[in-house]
Amino acid sequence: MTQKSSLPHLLRLTALVGGIAAASLLKAQAQPAAPAATPAAAAAPETPAPAAKPALPVVGTKVLPTPDRGTPIGGTITGLLDSSHAVSTIQRQELDSRAPLLEDMTQRMATVDQQLAESRQKANPDELTGDSKKDFDQSWKDYQKAKAKLEQSVEAARNADAKAWERVRSTLATDYAFYAAAVAGVEVATPSS
Repeated sequence: MTQKSSLPHLLRLTALVGGIAAASLLKAQAQPAAPAATPAAAAAPETPAPAAKPALPVVGTKVLPTPDRGTPIGGTITGLLDSSHAVSTIQRQELDSRAPLLEDMTQRMATVDQQLAESRQKANPDELTGDSKKDFDQSWKDYQKAKAKLEQSVEAARNADAKAWERVRSTLATDYAFYAAAVAGVEVATPSS
């Protein structure tokens, strides 16, 4: 019965996320190495890319990308996590740059927690009934599990030595993608106020 009631929830979640996490993982593995710079290209000054405006405020070090506010996902809580780009960014991080990465992830998680709590309060979930209530409750359970798993991965990444970093980093990227999908599930299941 539980599987049956969560099927609409999973279908909406899949439609929202659109396979972003899986595509990000595959994209990161399939990216070719950057071509060697030519002497002319090496001498030319680089033009900095315009800075993207974050969808939601993140204080401190920013390592992970954030979509522009003008994009469809840029104005959502899920957009703050930007799993389509963040997963590949996490997978490319070296051991010596993990501290700013983990700080950025922790700050984003805190911001997401705050935004979801505000969204939940405005939605008044006590008034939901039937499948809407089941979907809402299931999405919050999924979110709490994904959050706990990501927190464990962040802690493992903090404590990882050079030997374990590649494995821990891969797990961190996967757990981040699942966390972002769970956040998207909460957004889908939370009624607009």
